[in-house]
Amino acid sequence: MRGLLRGSLLWMSLLMAGCLSPERVSVCDVSPASWEERVQVTYTNRDTTAVAELRVVLRLADRCATDSLTLRITTFSPDSLRASEYHRLQFPPKRVAAPLHRVVEVPYRRGVQLKRAGEYRFALTPTHPIEGVEAVGMKIITES
Repeated sequence: MRGLLRGSLLWMSLLMAGCLSPERVSVCDVSPASWEERVQVTYTNRDTTAVAELRVVLRLADRCATDSLTLRITTFSPDSLRASEYHRLQFPPKRVAAPLHRVVEVPYRRGVQLKRAGEYRFALTPTHPIEGVEAVGMKIITES
C-alpha cells in the first residue's frame, strides 16, 4: 500500500510540474473612455538563459472601433539600462457580438533573451488617445 501511495504521489507531482505554464502575463487597467497615459508593467526574470517571445496584450471594449494602434514601448532592465521604440500594433476588427470583452495578443519581439536576473519594467504609452481599451500589458512566453 505504501509503495502504491508513493508511486501515486510521484505521478501527481510530475503531472503538476507538466502543467506549469511557460507564459507570464502582467496587465494594468486603463480608462476605457480614453487611454492616453503611460502604463507600466513588471516582469521578474529568474532564468537568464531562456529564450522568450514578447506579446502586447489588450482587452478591448465593444466601442473600440480601431484595428491598429501605435505604442511607445520603453524597456527598463534590472541594471538600469533603458531602450525605447515605437511599435505599430495591427489587430483584427471585431466581427460578431460576444458576451465577453475581446482580448487581443499582438507579437512584439521573438527570440528575446533577458540576460539579467531581476525586474524588467515595460512602459506602454499610446501615441494618441484611444477609446475602448480597458487593459494593456505584456505577455512573456518562454520557449522550452
